[in-house]
Amino acid sequence: MTSPVQNDSAPAPPKEATKLCFESNKQTAVLSSGAIVLIGTFLSTIFPETDGTLVLSLGSKLLLAGAFVFLGAALAIAAYVMDWNVDLMIDIEEGDLSDSYFQLRNKLKRAAKLSSRAFFLGIVCFALAVLTNLF
Repeated sequence: MTSPVQNDSAPAPPKEATKLCFESNKQTAVLSSGAIVLIGTFLSTIFPETDGTLVLSLGSKLLLAGAFVFLGAALAIAAYVMDWNVDLMIDIEEGDLSDSYFQLRNKLKRAAKLSSRAFFLGIVCFALAVLTNLF
């Protein structure tokens, strides 16, 4: 007798996919908040200061501001997506897979991508601010 063939390429059930999205956004939120705290804590040791004021070019200041804005946006969007993911998981649990479920799911997928991209841009802005300050 042969055993049934396992199909590893079968799509994940909606609940598992929603859980993965939740976990992904949780990681983005943790990384974003950690980056904000670390940058804020070590800002004066990374960049030169005179009399308690950071001495930076306008470009470096704008890059640092961009880093904080992008990281803050990533954190806020990730929190928003996680909140709505809970509603999606409840809908799946109750078997309510109506059109509104699919519309919300598609919006959250786009928002989750936006959160990840905002995190990436925040890290890039900070890295560029450090590099421009070195030269």
